[in-house]
Amino acid sequence: MNQLAGAWAALALALPMAWMAGGGPLPGRALPLLGAAGLVAGLGGLAGWAVRALAARRASGQQAAGPLPAAALLEALPGPVLGLDAEGRVTHLNPAWEALSGRPLAEVLGRPWRELLHPEDRPAFEAAFAARLRGERPGAAVELRCLTADGQALSLAWRAQPVRAADGRVSGLAGTLEELSTRKRLDARLQSHRGYVDTLLANVPGVVYRARNDRHYTMEFISAGCLELTGYEPHELIENRRLAYDDLIHPEDLEFVWTHIQAHLARREVFQLAYRIRDAAGRLLWVWEQGRGVFSARGELLAIEGFITDVSERRGAEEKARRRLWFEARTGLISRPIFDGLLSWSLQQQDSGRADPVILLVLELAGHPACVARRGHEAAEAWLTERARRLAAALGPGAVACRLGAAQFAVLAQDVGGRAPSPAGAPDATDRSAWQRAAQALVRPWLARLERPGPGGESGEDEASAPAAGLVLGHPGHPGPEALLAAAQAACQRALARGPGQLEVAEAGPGAC
Repeated sequence: MNQLAGAWAALALALPMAWMAGGGPLPGRALPLLGAAGLVAGLGGLAGWAVRALAARRASGQQAAGPLPAAALLEALPGPVLGLDAEGRVTHLNPAWEALSGRPLAEVLGRPWRELLHPEDRPAFEAAFAARLRGERPGAAVELRCLTADGQALSLAWRAQPVRAADGRVSGLAGTLEELSTRKRLDARLQSHRGYVDTLLANVPGVVYRARNDRHYTMEFISAGCLELTGYEPHELIENRRLAYDDLIHPEDLEFVWTHIQAHLARREVFQLAYRIRDAAGRLLWVWEQGRGVFSARGELLAIEGFITDVSERRGAEEKARRRLWFEARTGLISRPIFDGLLSWSLQQQDSGRADPVILLVLELAGHPACVARRGHEAAEAWLTERARRLAAALGPGAVACRLGAAQFAVLAQDVGGRAPSPAGAPDATDRSAWQRAAQALVRPWLARLERPGPGGESGEDEASAPAAGLVLGHPGHPGPEALLAAAQAACQRALARGPGQLEVAEAGPGAC
């Protein structure tokens, strides 16, 4: 028992030092408990096991006059405890080892510990083992790979302290093993996701941001496109290190921007607006912004997240064009560059779990060629513009549309208005079917609005103008905005082949297009 007591005393020192070195295997990152004499009497992380053991004693009629046996506490620890003699042979392992490695204790006890390690890690272990015996770097972690019962490599952090006999001679080491493989897999998965998001953001034609809702629009994050748009590096605007975003906004537009955003945040609606900024070179630019509030479960506004892009080249010189920056002159819909940027940003919001799946609709007015043939290009363009305005009027908040070309239009939405439950993460097949039904229910009124005859319309002509449409629903791991749009266009062509008024639903998973 003297040797076991010595091992327990060494472990009582090793575990707190492991905690101080970056976190050991004890639940709650426990601190040492000091007795009246200032000596280590136990560990806070063991309090639960001690209390349960004391309660068990009292229930069985025993008195808890003295401390719990060290062996009982060692066996109860949830992480492996390893004892080695001076030659590196295993003298002790608690049951947690079996659960972690799949190797029975009887198979391991008495064997050199190095034999259980990956061959590449044995030199590092032997060097660390010799250093710990000399009392060097006590409590420092050494990362090792242990071979499990099925031959898999299990990453472990080993921390140890020397065990001294009654005569002061070092008789071995006592320490702990912390499993690292699960954390490494999670870190690798997180790094892969970050790389995907970084690539997506790098291809957005503008900037994606997260800002606090204050008068300065203090940026917590802004993507690398900030340099191209404003002439300033992202780190110069984050936390207002060099200047605040509101310093870039034209003074005449400041109050309009603030009032517009606050009104939409109060209603928890997506906001869209255009205004002027001055870049680092002093040039005046027109930008278009879309964003939304990020709210906590209790309804508190945490931040604003959105997308900003340059629309100066689309603005034109006249006041009328300045007032309708994001609308095409003939259709009243947003321009194609803005639509493409919004599609990329919406997919990023979807993939981060902050928004519903993206709904993308492509529709084509089948009666347009016949109208051109009967009434000429000028009349046909007026006919097309009138229907585009109907579409714009039918869309709800957060939905936008643009003209792709000829008589083809695209609509982007991300809100089904409560028609389907909001799934956490990637929807399963049942959820996806529900989303598709909800999306169809959302878009059919838009199509019906285009089917109704216009003022003075000829009945046969209006009947032929019923749109054919292709619908696609965004999906985590989607192949990208271009492929998503191509899938919707292909579905539209299939619907068009079936005849006016048809709706075709496409898949947008990996490889679908």
